[in-house]
Amino acid sequence: MKILIAEDEDDIRRLLALNMKKEGYEVIECKDGIEALEAFKNQEVHLALLDIMMPNIDGITVMEEIRKTSVIPIIFITAMSTDSDKVLALELGADDYIVKPINTIELTARVASQLSRCYQYVNNKEEKQEYLTIININSRRATKIITDLFEFSLLDSMDYKLNMKNVDVNEVLREIVAYYIPELEAKDFNYDFNISEEEYLVNIDEVKFTRAISNLIDKDNKIENEKIVIKHSIEKSTDLLLSELMKGDADLAIVPSNLALQSYKKQLGYKIAGTIGWGALYLVSSEDILDLTQLEGCEIYNTGKGLTPDIIFRRILNQNNVNEENIKFSYVGAASELAPLVISEQAKYAILPEPALSTVLSKNKNIKIILNLNEEWKKENNVMEGYPQSTLLIKEDFYNKLKESNLYDELINRFIDSEKWVKNNPQLTAEKCEKFKITVNKDTIDELIKNSNLRFTKISDCKNEYEVYFSIIDQDSEGKTKEYDALFIEE
Repeated sequence: MKILIAEDEDDIRRLLALNMKKEGYEVIECKDGIEALEAFKNQEVHLALLDIMMPNIDGITVMEEIRKTSVIPIIFITAMSTDSDKVLALELGADDYIVKPINTIELTARVASQLSRCYQYVNNKEEKQEYLTIININSRRATKIITDLFEFSLLDSMDYKLNMKNVDVNEVLREIVAYYIPELEAKDFNYDFNISEEEYLVNIDEVKFTRAISNLIDKDNKIENEKIVIKHSIEKSTDLLLSELMKGDADLAIVPSNLALQSYKKQLGYKIAGTIGWGALYLVSSEDILDLTQLEGCEIYNTGKGLTPDIIFRRILNQNNVNEENIKFSYVGAASELAPLVISEQAKYAILPEPALSTVLSKNKNIKIILNLNEEWKKENNVMEGYPQSTLLIKEDFYNKLKESNLYDELINRFIDSEKWVKNNPQLTAEKCEKFKITVNKDTIDELIKNSNLRFTKISDCKNEYEVYFSIIDQDSEGKTKEYDALFIEE
């Protein structure tokens, strides 16, 4: 039985594939919509897992093409978890959806459920038996895990009795590890599990043993004895960042500024401490324009429909009397996907941030900046600094702890010092970027830093800029200036 997985994030795709193979399925891996459609055309596919946002051809388009000839189950992979997004996924024709970061237990259950539904359409007896075998195995496994999790709640009871039996401890360990790998990857943890394939029978209580190992993996770093242990992660896409932010686990988070407003509305307990950097978005092209109205009739590429680059650019167009209806907007998932399109001039006009901007300018000398969106924003909206592109969020309870310990000012000073260090050490900055797998061109690092517009500003010094920005992007404001004091740290 074959499952097609179309996901442009390599780590996520590999984890999905490993999990599905572990459950007994054959897997076809595709990194974009073009590969997915080609695979579907040339191979027999029983179920498709499709990321919605993919380069070249998105998951929705792939589904529409599949639906022309097939009724196989289609499960969308999405980072968006609001009810409206879920309804949209189903209305578009998907049979189900799963939200990033992906829980492998949930994934297994949803795949088994969809294949079970589809079983009624299978006529071949051998294929029916194959379906039933895999579905039954996975259903029993999911049921067992859920039962074990329920029994965890009984472990603290004095009346709880050990259920000792001979089990293959290596197999138990493999099941535990398979459950946690996606979570570890999502949090950017390094791990190395080396579990023997040989059977090793041990007389243990499997439930309690599982709990003990899980607690070791789950154990959080906490503040003890006045020592602070820092865990950090860098998300590779806005979708993953949003998904992690909505968990509300981080004490500090650096996010696109529109996500700061979303976190506030979802009451996650975050407040704004300041901005890491101001607007660093640029309209680029090989063509010269004298007036923004010349963009009417053109196709303009951008990243993330409805996110900061899209919102900022559309606002500037409106302020310059450009009719949006006369412009074709095309979107890709990330700037790294957009850069090659601009370099090849397949994308004639595009909105680029750093470091993608410097990469493009260094590889195609015909491409030039035709509009600095931050400078245009300052002019059109009468603000000193522009729009806040990156925002430092802090959990309110963590802020209170820092203030009580007289550490908050020290934290802010560290951010200010970091900004200075980056500007004074461009080559070392480039090396740091390489370490964290941020693509930069060392030869253009000086220009990159300049265009990035890095400048840490405390919220007390930039409330007006945030209020103007939020009043524009906040759909609930109805175009009216609102007070957003509740979002801001009171220093």
